[in-house]
Amino acid sequence: MVRIISAIAIFCLLPSSAALADASAFGTPLWTGLYIGAGGGLKALNNTVTAVPGDAVKDDPGAIGAHVSLDGLGGDGAFFSLGIGGDYQFHDRFLVGAFFDYDFDTLATNVDVSIPGIPLQAHGKVEIDDSWSVGGRLGFLPSPSALLFLSAGYTRLGSTDISANISGPAEISARASVSSIAGIFYGGGFETLLTDHISLKGEYRYTDFGSGDITLPTVEGIDLNGFVSPSIEPTLHVGRLSLGYRF
Repeated sequence: MVRIISAIAIFCLLPSSAALADASAFGTPLWTGLYIGAGGGLKALNNTVTAVPGDAVKDDPGAIGAHVSLDGLGGDGAFFSLGIGGDYQFHDRFLVGAFFDYDFDTLATNVDVSIPGIPLQAHGKVEIDDSWSVGGRLGFLPSPSALLFLSAGYTRLGSTDISANISGPAEISARASVSSIAGIFYGGGFETLLTDHISLKGEYRYTDFGSGDITLPTVEGIDLNGFVSPSIEPTLHVGRLSLGYRF
């Protein structure tokens, strides 16, 4: 995917339209203004799930609730994105901007866990249905119609669903929830003007969400969080390509 985006970037940084001929010299603020955009790409999610004994058993030396950490529970999926933003070209070579993106995701990750010596097996699934990001960027113009930029901001996962099926002496199906998964993203990319109003943008972003607590349900009057206290630490890699219309 990185090679594809790089090839597109090289192609798009070439002179792309006769409509931009009048902007062959620096000094024309082509980039100042508002824009809307639509596009898509791929996301790769990596989860580290940690489980420690809950409050009800953490002081019991004979409790089964051992510390467990599972790394590399990954998943990937495509997404469709809508966005809005604005740029201000304050110099022949530089601009600043702000933007908001909303993504419709098809991202899911699965995990199967069995504990030796204990007749329990668990299958879990994490699904991300949507997410949104707000941020800013600083850009450098190698030519009037081509932009290289660095971006940073805040990303929050929207509809996050965790389901778990535990099989053993009795089978339990539980649906857990995460209080919030949000974090800071860093990225960079390119954008080129195809016409006076249409632009093509490619971008890579990395997000570290920190840690979010997983709330387990109460089953037959028993609060499962009293026996185990799980948390999830996701990181996200995003490659996106979009078309924008500049007003």
